[in-house]
Amino acid sequence: MRLTGYVWALAALFIPAVYGQGSASIQANIRGGGGDGKCTFEVVVDGAAEVQIRGEQGTLRTLSGAPARWVRLDCNQPFPPNPREFRFEGIDGRGSQRLVRDPRNNRGTAVVRIDDPKGGSEGYTGDIIWRGEGGNWGPGYGGGRPPGRPGYGGGWNGQNGGTFNYRGDGNGFFVQRNGPNMRVRDVNVSLARNGAIYLAFQAQGFRGRLDFSGRATRFSRNSVDAYLNGGGGMRGNATIYLDRDGSVDRIDMSGRGRDGDFRLNWRSR
Repeated sequence: MRLTGYVWALAALFIPAVYGQGSASIQANIRGGGGDGKCTFEVVVDGAAEVQIRGEQGTLRTLSGAPARWVRLDCNQPFPPNPREFRFEGIDGRGSQRLVRDPRNNRGTAVVRIDDPKGGSEGYTGDIIWRGEGGNWGPGYGGGRPPGRPGYGGGWNGQNGGTFNYRGDGNGFFVQRNGPNMRVRDVNVSLARNGAIYLAFQAQGFRGRLDFSGRATRFSRNSVDAYLNGGGGMRGNATIYLDRDGSVDRIDMSGRGRDGDFRLNWRSR
């Protein structure tokens, strides 16, 4: 039985959903360690694909052929938005790998294109390597240090091991799907040299403190983005905003836990 041109046209509408145009994400395995930054990816490609890396997140876009898939993404630290002395090295694979977007000109996202011209799938491994970062927070991240505020543990002033610590009063709320609004008050923020971050809030209705820990994924002069995990299987993204004095002005967070989606918003007094 032969397909008419009309049927082929209809079929073409569905083919890109399977071959090409697909994407898959992965959370980097942060192994820790000092010195130069390095992320190693391993993927399987049959056709063409793009590997995108930003912070602790990797995205694999299938451009043509069978859907590409992740094998691993290992980093010794989160990928910074503005790395210095950045370079890419293709390690393994029969086809070609090349950097098509430099993160310094692409809002902190490195993009590597992989072309596999032969039939069948092939494994590809590549290294993204950088040294430090320019224009962002403190030692280990380059210049541009939030000054900290007397009485709040200081900022990136070289007197506290390259950490940023803050404790302050404020008001806000925490709410999970189908749950009540819970008042959120005092907050503690701790950011380590290696990007590890910790948030703790006093929340009405919680025994003890509502706390989260994870990794910073993006820095600027007046904010830091982070991916965090908390109790009850909660995980999500947070943005911490600084005021002109270098203290924390507000925190916005959203994510999902075992009890559904949640939101957290806190503002200083």
